[in-house]
Amino acid sequence: MADEIFALTYLGGTADQNRLDFYDASISYEGLARTLSILGHYYATGEIISKAPFARVELYLLPPEPGSFKQQVLIGITAAVLSVPFVTFTQAAMESWFPKNDPQQAEIIALLQEQNELLRATASPEQLAKAQADHLAATQYVKVRRNEIDVIRSITSNSFQKIFRPVGRSVDAVVLTGGRDKPVGVVTPISLAMIASDQRDGNRVTVNATVSAFSRNSKTGVAFSEQLGRGFRIEYMGLEKLKKEDIFSWSQFTQRPLILNGEFVYFFDGTIKKLLVYHAEALIEKDLD
Repeated sequence: MADEIFALTYLGGTADQNRLDFYDASISYEGLARTLSILGHYYATGEIISKAPFARVELYLLPPEPGSFKQQVLIGITAAVLSVPFVTFTQAAMESWFPKNDPQQAEIIALLQEQNELLRATASPEQLAKAQADHLAATQYVKVRRNEIDVIRSITSNSFQKIFRPVGRSVDAVVLTGGRDKPVGVVTPISLAMIASDQRDGNRVTVNATVSAFSRNSKTGVAFSEQLGRGFRIEYMGLEKLKKEDIFSWSQFTQRPLILNGEFVYFFDGTIKKLLVYHAEALIEKDLD
C-alpha cells in the first residue's frame, strides 16, 4: 500500500500571522496521531485496539506548506482489509463525526469542494471512475460495519476532540483534508461545541459487558457487551482509588463479564459515546473466588 497524506489547516487568528500557539498545536497533533493510528490499525487488520502505540501504522510529520499554516502528516500502512485508499475509508468513517448544521463550516466546505473540483478537472476519466468506485465501496463497508466504526468513534472521542483544540483559542477554524485536498471535515467554534458536548441519558441502566482494556490511573477503558451487540468506552465514577486487583482489570484478565450499572452518554447525533459506571460486580459472584 502507498503512503497517504493528511493535512490540518488552521484558519484565522494567529494562523493568519504565520504562527500558532505551541501548546494548542501539540495537543492537536497528538489528537490526530491517536485517531489516525487506531483507525489505520482497523483499516490494516480489521481489529479494534485502544492503545495507539500498538497500531500497525507509521506516522510522520512533514514540513508545513509555505505561505499557510498547513501541517501535513504522512501515514504508512503496509496492508489493508479494504482495497480502497485509507483517505477514502477515513472520509466514509468520519462522515457522521462532524456536525452538519454549522453555517460557517458549510462556507468553508463549499470553498474546499470548489477547489477540489478544479483538481478533479485535471484527472482522467479512469481516475474519476476509480475514485467514485472507491467511495461507494468505502461507504458500503462502513455501513455494514457501523457498530465497529461506532466503537472506534467512542474509543477515540477524546483524541478526536483534541485535534481541534486551537479552535476558538488561537484560530477560528481547523480543516482536516486527505490526499489531494479532499475535505474530510471542518470544525469551527459552533461545531466544536457540539463535538465536545456530552448528552447524558439521565436514566440508570444495567448492562452485562466484558472489559477489553482498562487504565487504573484514569479509571477509563473499553468494554464489549454481547447484550447490546457492541463495545463502548467506560469511565468509572467512583471517588475511591482503585486497588491493584480492581474488578475491571479482573474482567480484562479473565475475559469474564461484569454487571455494570451506570448512565450512557451520547454524541450530538445520538450515538453512544461512553458509559459512566457507578457500580460494577461480577456477573457470577463465585467467579471472584
